[in-house]
Amino acid sequence: MRRPRLTLGAGPTRLGSDRVRGAVLDGVGAGLLWAAMTVDLATRPLPPAQSAPTVVAYLLAGAICGPFAVHRRFPVAAMLASDLALIIYAIHRFSAYPG
Repeated sequence: MRRPRLTLGAGPTRLGSDRVRGAVLDGVGAGLLWAAMTVDLATRPLPPAQSAPTVVAYLLAGAICGPFAVHRRFPVAAMLASDLALIIYAIHRFSAYPG
């Protein structure tokens, strides 16, 4: 008589609820990252050769942090979008990129 084999992961899975939970956590994480970045933009003293924060800076901060919300589903697109926004942010010399 054969014994049943026990393997890791053998059992009912809750893939749907895990996927929703991951998406919610990623969205909250992206929001928290954006909030931290906007607070830094608003409160950091402006050193010489650095641009003052404008609406563009806050939008780019969102474009840098926002792709974190979808990075599990579209990892390459999220990385490319975030990196492109970061490059534009750096070119404009906003906070964290002093001259």
